[in-house]
Amino acid sequence: MTPPGDARKINFLAAAEAHWSASGGKFTAVRRMICRAIPAFDHAFDAEGLLREVQKEDALVSLSTVYRSLRSLRGGGLLDEVKGPGGRRFFSLPRTADQSSSHLVCTDCGKVFPLDNPCLGLRESQAVRRKGFHPRTVRLHIEAACEALHQDGHCPHHSA
Repeated sequence: MTPPGDARKINFLAAAEAHWSASGGKFTAVRRMICRAIPAFDHAFDAEGLLREVQKEDALVSLSTVYRSLRSLRGGGLLDEVKGPGGRRFFSLPRTADQSSSHLVCTDCGKVFPLDNPCLGLRESQAVRRKGFHPRTVRLHIEAACEALHQDGHCPHHSA
């Protein structure tokens, strides 16, 4: 039996390969490395973090290659983009409307934390259906300041 993390990686690789094939692109060795690294993130990631992971395998991969790959994957619906403070972009694997995609962005340090709230997608999807629509995705984006940082001067999430 394939462990769940491995299945997620295999599914993403297959979807990425199909995306580039359908768009007339090639699934190069570098794109394959990038696509193997993406499902390993259990949180939203930025291009620089992805580059660090990919460069563990090939130090010659450039940031521009990572950005082009992310833009293509996002355009193909394989990644969601989350805007952080100052326009900083983070990416995560998309979820269905019933799962929802929810993120908390710390306005102090700029980190993005996933929020697991299975009720959000269900509740909001029902509201949309009552209006006569079929939801494709549900996303919640919350920007918040760290209470502990402002009270104690120390953020417990800074190293998280």
